[in-house]
Amino acid sequence: MGSACAVYVAGRTLGRQFFTGQLGQRLIHPRRLARIEHLYRVHGTWGIFLSRFVPGVRAVVPPFAGIAGLGAVRAIVPVAAASAIWYGLLTAVVAAAAGTIEDVARLVAGLNWGLLLVALTAVAVGIVVFRRRRGS
Repeated sequence: MGSACAVYVAGRTLGRQFFTGQLGQRLIHPRRLARIEHLYRVHGTWGIFLSRFVPGVRAVVPPFAGIAGLGAVRAIVPVAAASAIWYGLLTAVVAAAAGTIEDVARLVAGLNWGLLLVALTAVAVGIVVFRRRRGS
């Protein structure tokens, strides 16, 4: 949680300025940044909460919440709740496995792949819905 809060604060204080600069605009086009900010405003709390369960995505959620200008409560509470659930479940699995770390590692890897599959499916469905709406 400490690192999530730190990158949220960095995004909130420095991120917007960075992404409006020349290097930042090369990394993320201003239209994409505006789209990300819009998505955070529309789906903020639930989007942050759910995306914290997606491997690879979970790391960029807090800084972009800061860049999008979400308040600390609206950004940090869902991050904390999702982290508590995720790490609580991992701790419970480790405690239940009691010494079989290889089994735990396989389980966590399987969970990560499963969550990635769910995320990719959701993105694919989102793209199809977006294209259908746009074509109408």
